[in-house]
Amino acid sequence: MKIFDKSTEKKRKGKGKMKELEEGAIVETTTVKKIRRALDNTLKNSQMGFIFGQTGRGKTYAAKDWMKSHPEAVYLRIDSGITLARLRREMSYLLFGHEGAALREIAAEIAGRRDFLLIVDEAAHLFSENSTSRTARNLDFIRDIFDRVNENGGRCGVCFIFTDCDIRKLTCGQMAGFLGQFVGRMENHLDIPSKISRAYEINPVLRAYGLPDSFQETAHRIACGSGRMRTLYKCLGLGLKASKRIGKEITPEFLQSVADQIMTGRFPDE
Repeated sequence: MKIFDKSTEKKRKGKGKMKELEEGAIVETTTVKKIRRALDNTLKNSQMGFIFGQTGRGKTYAAKDWMKSHPEAVYLRIDSGITLARLRREMSYLLFGHEGAALREIAAEIAGRRDFLLIVDEAAHLFSENSTSRTARNLDFIRDIFDRVNENGGRCGVCFIFTDCDIRKLTCGQMAGFLGQFVGRMENHLDIPSKISRAYEINPVLRAYGLPDSFQETAHRIACGSGRMRTLYKCLGLGLKASKRIGKEITPEFLQSVADQIMTGRFPDE
């Protein structure tokens, strides 16, 4: 895995000859570093933790990249409307390759490992607006795994990743008491700011692609729109392909035109 930092910066102005990132490379922005640190701490201390952030902020991408060097981690993406039975089957499949394991077998398997971190992505889907009992059963299942493993000498951490949700939404409504108690057990909490920093997020990305400072305003404007940083990466990737195809260096204006075309759902040949 190649990490890009300030040593790759080029102080050019005007047009930019883009660099193609190596397959699997990740740009080391401040947000990526914070996500890595949150996962590190949750695993090291066998904690339960939260990561909150808007869509397109790189939470899932950074978590999956972190997992490449942490084989003790397991990734579970929660689908909308998930039931307790489905949740148990998915955990069973992740650990055993089949869907038949019971809670005690799941907990025993995790306890037998040296360290374990369960990354629960799209965790807001664990919560049901129409069925408070479903919410309680889902959360109790994950909490029971955590408690059983750690009470029996194992080391188990759980990190919940929430998209477009904040901690206030988890502690109101009919389930306020139950959820307040659940949230109170969270020992590690990362709230990714909605504001995208030019210095700590936009500039590292531009350096990684070999683009000069003159792209900063355009890149920041794209990243602050629909899709956030995800859209910026998409624009840069498409811009690189177009630049190579037509044999010209990319400009901020061309990058903006790519973004405009993405918004219409069309990307013409020229």
